[in-house]
Amino acid sequence: MPKISIETLGIRHGLTAVEASYLLDVKPTEIVTEILYSLLQKRAIWVESTTPSLKLKIMQAFQDKTGTPETPLRYYEIDFLNAIKKGGTLDEEKLAQTVVFLRDTVEEKLRGYCRRDTIDYYRKIVAKAWEQVEQSGTPELASKAYDEQLLWLFLDPNYQSRTQTAFRDRAFEPSPFWLWYWYSYRYYHPKPTYKPNIKAPTKAAKPPTIPGADFANNIATAVENTSNKIVTNLEKFANAIVPMPTAAKASTQPAHHRSSCVCACASCACVCACVSCACACAGGGVG
Repeated sequence: MPKISIETLGIRHGLTAVEASYLLDVKPTEIVTEILYSLLQKRAIWVESTTPSLKLKIMQAFQDKTGTPETPLRYYEIDFLNAIKKGGTLDEEKLAQTVVFLRDTVEEKLRGYCRRDTIDYYRKIVAKAWEQVEQSGTPELASKAYDEQLLWLFLDPNYQSRTQTAFRDRAFEPSPFWLWYWYSYRYYHPKPTYKPNIKAPTKAAKPPTIPGADFANNIATAVENTSNKIVTNLEKFANAIVPMPTAAKASTQPAHHRSSCVCACASCACVCACVSCACACAGGGVG
């Protein structure tokens, strides 16, 4: 008997930026990059080298891979840490499993909710994140907003041009705590002039401001190169991501929208999402 999926709960709130990245059709390698930046934001890891591939170091407080009371880790962040091998390189099959588990978890969270409306909702969150950056009155506030909204900003396919526009007439003022930025700056800036104190950022000297265009180009280069290098064997990584059965995905249409409703019949069994709707099967009629 065909399976029937009725969505009656509306928008699924509460997803993180990383979870929303799956909904917004971000590529798997970019989802993994998003998780990497999430861990850099939490100062859970540091990048030891970027060539020929990424080599990562788990910071001391996160060695048990469960997080700290002050900085708990999400399930996908824990999975990412478990994909880091002893030498600091990444196990691509475990990375693929991280993406698969993220996908399956999001699909489970979407059960009963309207997929289309949920996607629209998170696109609006991305737009609002950019508004916070663009409408900030000073370079300091704009830089702080960029840091706080980083993972949402990256979900905009035009994040590079948006960053260039946002910082066209103002400098970027980084903080010693923003390891995601110092990773980008240290490895992808042509002439870095500042060395961050990774172990004790509170003891670091005040970082120099970065010209807006310089910052935008640096970030774009870092994200692109990271996405390209985070997986060395793309075919192996892709093959390890087990496709999701089509039937497992929820419908993209809401079951109840305004005054209309949707009825689905299978083998003369009627399921209706609207209490005021009467459904007739097998030649019957309403009224």
